[in-house]
Amino acid sequence: IINSAYTRAAHIYNLGRIYYNLRNEKFDIIHFLQYDNTQLSYAVLGKLIQKAAAGVVMTLHRDVFLNQPVKSWFYYLSRNVTSSCMNMSFSISSIDYITVHTSSIKHRILGGVASANHSNVGVLPAPTPEPIQNISTTAARERVNIDTDTHVILFFGQIRHEKGLDRLFAALQGSEVKLTLVIAGNPKDYSQDQIATWAQQTPDSVSVDMRCKYIPEGVVDIYLSAADALVLPYRRKVGISGPLRRAASVGTPGIVPAKSDIGEIVRRHNIGVTFDSDSELLNILSNV
Repeated sequence: IINSAYTRAAHIYNLGRIYYNLRNEKFDIIHFLQYDNTQLSYAVLGKLIQKAAAGVVMTLHRDVFLNQPVKSWFYYLSRNVTSSCMNMSFSISSIDYITVHTSSIKHRILGGVASANHSNVGVLPAPTPEPIQNISTTAARERVNIDTDTHVILFFGQIRHEKGLDRLFAALQGSEVKLTLVIAGNPKDYSQDQIATWAQQTPDSVSVDMRCKYIPEGVVDIYLSAADALVLPYRRKVGISGPLRRAASVGTPGIVPAKSDIGEIVRRHNIGVTFDSDSELLNILSNV
């Protein structure tokens, strides 16, 4: 609670600085690229900022408090404050338009924010940088020293509980197909020893290449190009995925949960496959 209050105070301070810098200017559009968790702060100062522009656009990446079930009074209060602040901002025209990255997020906003409608909430794919270079799978594997002639599946990015690495290892327990799992990313919620224990418990057909460390930006696309598929068995159902977007930009398909926002993205843009259960995930991995 203290951290949340501090964060909101910081948002109000930053919005105040924005207003201070904009007060003598006039713009056609002001676009805030991160509306997440700033609804309350913007409701306080938004009308002042709106005076500096003909239109104000917000991009919302995750509607976290609008769709989660009520777990406690804090979640109940957060959900109601968030929707009330968005309603107020629409009603007094301090914001004119919200962009989101999936239609499921849009539908949840339309269902939870009375002033939201199809004219002021729209879906826009998240921007993704162009690959630094085009490189073949073989050349990419040579660059990052992945020495194998088997299929390579990649688990990429910071290793957090919500990304489901343990779920991936559980699915691989039944694998009879030879493949290589490359884990590239900095551990957060699991220790390297825990990950190594899971790796030792995999069948002989599965080779695990642990790169449990920070991956520099300059080789991110190389790792993604080296893989036959990027597998991200997320536990969370809301929000988008940076690694998935980067994988799509180099042509590497994603394997993600079906009942999630990223599952919708994969299906809509045909950039991979989705699964509903661990057994279905194993079947997909066996046919990469």
